[in-house]
Amino acid sequence: WQVSACTDDADAVCNACTVCEGDEWQVSACTADADAVCDACTVCTISEVEVTACAADADTVCVTGGLATGRVKLKTHGQSGKFTLQPVADGEDGEDGEELGAGITVTMDSLAELDANGDLIGNGGPPSGKHSIQTFAPLDFVISGPSPTTYQGVEANVVQFDLDMVGGSVLRIYTYLFSESGTITFGEGDGEESYEVAAGTTKFNVEMDDWPWCDADGGQPCGSDTGAALEIVITVDGPEEPVLVSGGEDGAPPVYSFGNGASMTLSQLMEVGGEVISGDVVFDGNSLVVTFPRPDGGDANTLLYDPVLEFDGDSTDGSGSGSSSDDDSNEGTDDDVDGSASSAPATAASTTALLAGVVAAALAAAAGRQ
Repeated sequence: WQVSACTDDADAVCNACTVCEGDEWQVSACTADADAVCDACTVCTISEVEVTACAADADTVCVTGGLATGRVKLKTHGQSGKFTLQPVADGEDGEDGEELGAGITVTMDSLAELDANGDLIGNGGPPSGKHSIQTFAPLDFVISGPSPTTYQGVEANVVQFDLDMVGGSVLRIYTYLFSESGTITFGEGDGEESYEVAAGTTKFNVEMDDWPWCDADGGQPCGSDTGAALEIVITVDGPEEPVLVSGGEDGAPPVYSFGNGASMTLSQLMEVGGEVISGDVVFDGNSLVVTFPRPDGGDANTLLYDPVLEFDGDSTDGSGSGSSSDDDSNEGTDDDVDGSASSAPATAASTTALLAGVVAAALAAAAGRQ
């Protein structure tokens, strides 16, 4: 580029154009009379999520105010593993806009091992050894992330919640907030279920590593009982009480409306020990009850289930009185996600009980889906 032009008594002065380094982006290109302008790529802070990575011609885009992508914000509630998906309007300069009515709150409610008759077992002896949890509210998960990852090839950010449980087992919740559009699937062949995701779609996996099934060993807490199933109860609270609006017959997945444009579709499939089967799934009031049969032998001890939640365009009206509770007296305060970044697998290891929830929280506003 030309630093100075040729004159009667001086030759033109030219310089080589500056080439931006790998950790910089080009604010303006080199021209005939001006050098390129480079700036350091922004590094998102631990309380922000990276929506778009730094590129040659654009800086990093970070979003604050919770874990946010698209037009949905994810907020944690203390250390309890409870979280809320909150629709938000577009803001300025990458910030969140105003909250649009009430969101969807997902709460791990209880866990119990059952015998073949459906009766609670493994509940004797000291609390630390019991095979049941009546409430997760007073328990402290270790929270890490958000960190960038991919799920079935679709870019996302993940937050991980870990809780040590009985017999060395560990309960993990991976919450994926997608930052681009794509397709994820569950099952295969004629029974395959496919979900379209977009920026703001959220999928949460609940994974149990090394669950110590009761085997009538005579000791505490199982005694003479043998475990046949694991029941997990998840509370889903929305702007209004849920109402069945379609499905539920002839194998069609039931769809429940929660008001404010929020709905939940319940898959009729689950994966047990690597095999996809018709599952025992009940939604009663605000409680989603998923009962997994014990896997038959072998090393495969994996359980997986996928409900779907989403906000449609009606959520932009800001209506909804809100039935979701903000009573977190035993859960600490609501927090933006923070903690050290960590990677999380998109699939469970063997000897794992895995419940997968897909929350499609993409807002289809009048301008169209992102």
